Amino acid sequence: MKIQSLFRAAILALTTVALLCACGEKGPEKPDSPDNPDNPSGPDTPAQTYFTIRTSEEEDPSMLLLSRGTDKVLTVRTNAKTNTEDWTFSATADWCHAAVSYTDNLVESHIAVSGDNWGGEDEYLWPRTCELTINIPGLYNKTLKVVQESNVYLRLYNYQNRGTVPPSGATAEFFVDTNLYDWQIENSLTWLKAVKKDHMTLQLSVVPRTDPNEPSRWGDIYLYSTKYNHHPESWEGPMVTFRAIEGNPDISGEDYEYGEEHSWD
Repeated sequence: MKIQSLFRAAILALTTVALLCACGEKGPEKPDSPDNPDNPSGPDTPAQTYFTIRTSEEEDPSMLLLSRGTDKVLTVRTNAKTNTEDWTFSATADWCHAAVSYTDNLVESHIAVSGDNWGGEDEYLWPRTCELTINIPGLYNKTLKVVQESNVYLRLYNYQNRGTVPPSGATAEFFVDTNLYDWQIENSLTWLKAVKKDHMTLQLSVVPRTDPNEPSRWGDIYLYSTKYNHHPESWEGPMVTFRAIEGNPDISGEDYEYGEEHSWD
C-alpha cells in the first residue's frame, strides 16, 4: 500500500510539472482582432488605400501659376485600382490644357497642365485665368485656378532703385510697376518694416532710433514673383533690389513722403 501511494504521488507530480511547462512555453492563442497588437487588423485585411496629388514643390494644388509657354506637372500617387484613360480634364478656357503625361503601373502618374503661348516675344500682357476641373473617378474631383503670365516685368516707378524713409517712423510709399500675377518681399533688416500695401504699392517705415546720434541706417530689400519662394540669389525671372536709406534726423520726415496722389490704386 505504501509503494502504491508513493507511485501515485510521483505520477501526479510529473503530470503537474508537465502541465506547468506547457503553459509556460505557450499561452492561449489570441484571436486576430483590432485589440490584438500582434495582429492589429487580422491576416486577411487589405492594405489601406492612399491617394495624393502634389505639385513639384510637394504642395497640395489649389492654384497653378504658369509662365508663358511652359507647363506645370502634378504627380499622382495611389495604390487604388484606376485607369488613366478614365481620368477627365475640363477647362473654362480654350488656351488651358491638361493630360496624363506619364504613368508607371498606376503607382505614380503625372498630369501636365499647360497653356498656349500668351503674347508674342515682345509683348507684355496682363495675366489671364481659367478654372480646370480634374476628375479621377472615385478618388479625386477638384476645380483648380490656373493663371498664366505673359512676358513679365517688375520695376519701381522711373526705374528707381533706392528711396529715403523718414526716421520718425512715418511711412513712405513707392509705386511698383509690374504685370506679375503677384509679388512678395524679402526683407532681413530688423529696423525696417516693408509691407506690400496693395499690388502696386510698396510701403516702408523704420523703427525709430533710441539715440538720435547714431548714424543713419541703410539696407537692401528684394521684390520678386511669388512663383519663387526660395532665396533671391537662386530664382529666375524679374527681381528688384531696392535700397532703403534712413533720412537725416535733422530733417522732418514729411519731406520724404513719396507722392500725395496714389494714381496707381
